[in-house]
Amino acid sequence: MLVSDKKSALYLKSYFKQIGIQDIVICPGSRNLPLIINFSNDDFFTVYSILDERVAGFFALGIVKAKNKPVAVITTSGSAAINLAPAMAEAYYQRLPLIAITADRPASFINKGENQTIIQRGLFSNYIGLEMEIEEKIDFESFEKKIQLLQQYLGQQSKCNNVHLNLPFSEPLDKVENIIGDFQFKFKSDRQKIKDNNESKISIKEGQNVIIYISSYSPNPGLNEILDRGVMEKNWVVISEMHSGWNHEKTISQIDLILTRNKDIQSPDILITIGENMLSKRFRNYIKTHERLVHYDLSLYPRNWNSLAAKYQCIDLNYNDLDRILAYQNSPEFQANWLGAEHNALQHLSGYSLNQKYKEFNLVLELVNSIDIESMIYWGNSSAVRYGNWSNWKFKIHLTHLTNRGVSGIEGVLATAIGYRVMRSNNDFYCILGDLSLLYESISLATISFIDNIKIIVINNYGGRIFEQIHNSQTLGNIKALTNPHNQSFDNIAKLFDLEYFKSTDLDSFSSQWELVKASKSKLIFEIKLAEDEIDQWKTYFT
Repeated sequence: MLVSDKKSALYLKSYFKQIGIQDIVICPGSRNLPLIINFSNDDFFTVYSILDERVAGFFALGIVKAKNKPVAVITTSGSAAINLAPAMAEAYYQRLPLIAITADRPASFINKGENQTIIQRGLFSNYIGLEMEIEEKIDFESFEKKIQLLQQYLGQQSKCNNVHLNLPFSEPLDKVENIIGDFQFKFKSDRQKIKDNNESKISIKEGQNVIIYISSYSPNPGLNEILDRGVMEKNWVVISEMHSGWNHEKTISQIDLILTRNKDIQSPDILITIGENMLSKRFRNYIKTHERLVHYDLSLYPRNWNSLAAKYQCIDLNYNDLDRILAYQNSPEFQANWLGAEHNALQHLSGYSLNQKYKEFNLVLELVNSIDIESMIYWGNSSAVRYGNWSNWKFKIHLTHLTNRGVSGIEGVLATAIGYRVMRSNNDFYCILGDLSLLYESISLATISFIDNIKIIVINNYGGRIFEQIHNSQTLGNIKALTNPHNQSFDNIAKLFDLEYFKSTDLDSFSSQWELVKASKSKLIFEIKLAEDEIDQWKTYFT
């Protein structure tokens, strides 16, 4: 087998092969040629070549989310490396094991006027769990010793997040040699003792009422079973977001609507959070008004989320011990009060959806209501994910909802969705975005050749309007920079990437085109075009 003569690249390939890291996303370049040679010449690896480094990072992240296993993304040096930063930040806050491998110039070249050089050590220092530099002439014993730290880190599955490996290479970069077989490394067994959760019991006194808030977390049947028993047998009040992975007939799904419309809701004494960042700003603000509230944060890794309550404790979440940790029971009246508020909110939503209008939220409601087979929806950030979470997703148990809610930015959602789709090809797959999101990352469509079908739904309000609704325009005056007006249609983008194109401009065309979109098994864009008077004001939904 032809391999590069750079020992660091040679040993790294053998190490990945030994531990089963198979998916490699490569961005074309010169400095990373030794890595390209090694991974591309070995049939064990599935290699994806992607031009844009930012897209490549998110594409790899989508594969990580789908497989729940480490994936490597490789770039050349300089600005190419720093373009991975958005994906690395997203991976860090989602606690996903994305491995960034950046080729570099030798240390003697840095800050000496050489082309395409930046300081790559510490490049992602705030957004990684582990950084390591591997010199190109490293010998086998030294590599084996150095790699122990990486092996130990990747083995901590409950606490694993992303990694940065920086590999300096000197010229010539294209020198190769023939090697038969792979190197094998011996790893030390260094299992960490699991912390005994008996030291971290949640203290709940008789008569206190508890709310559990579930945001996004890695799907876990054991946790879901405990939550099911809790709401049925212990009067638990569990607020769940649509992308949490847990659903039940007693789920509190309409928290924003409840807090806006219901003035008689009973306050909790204790809040328990499981998962990552909350989507509901209303709930965060609601909790902050309770000065005596105690917040127990169940997490797979240490963190400090004390912004919600003065009395805060982060507890190591071990799913095997969760049932014992949450051995409490609410009063029947407390659960009944919240379930009553949920019922009233759903009644309001039902009445709202009956009023058919060509408006943003009404259209999203129809999308969620009418996808009638097992499907996956990857939601864009900003307005789209909020509309989705306000829908009646609770009753659409055949739908799987996915999001990028680590950093919660609009960049990379489509690329992540396409990467996820590469690994999950059996179900119908939708990606619902705003117009600015798709314009911002239209180059992500260059990766669409890796998949057979996807349905991209873009809600085009010609500029994104979320900030107009968040902020009071009367107090801000004539500020135009809150939106980015444009006159773009997406038919040309569809042509550029050889996608089918559908569009709607009113209710009749929406209904007819939507039926065609649902029936399609191809790659397509469905553009929902809105006029100025068809753009939603969120307050109409909450009143």
